[in-house]
Amino acid sequence: MSRYTPHKWLLVRVTGPSFPHYRVFGSWSGSYLEGESWRLNSGVSGVVERPDRFEIIGGSGSVYEVGKKSYGATAYGQAIVDRICKQHINIFGDDSAKILDEAEALKVLEDWTDA
Repeated sequence: MSRYTPHKWLLVRVTGPSFPHYRVFGSWSGSYLEGESWRLNSGVSGVVERPDRFEIIGGSGSVYEVGKKSYGATAYGQAIVDRICKQHINIFGDDSAKILDEAEALKVLEDWTDA
């Protein structure tokens, strides 16, 4: 099981012919030696809420530890996730991929932990 702790994160709602689901997009700031990076998880299958963060379990078993106060993306990450969503929309149509705003994302995750 892999664990990831992105500097910034977003929650993306993805719908297709028969499967609405949520995916975590994580982005990391770069440094002098390493550039910025990003990851898109396989889909949320579970959520554990902690006082300052969520532990989001992906369909592949990976865990994304995301801070409640670090919602968003790096500039590079935002450009990537925008492009991913646009490509999905071009295939499946309007509203098939949406980056949730912070309030929507926190509500989805909090509801998930209550289930």
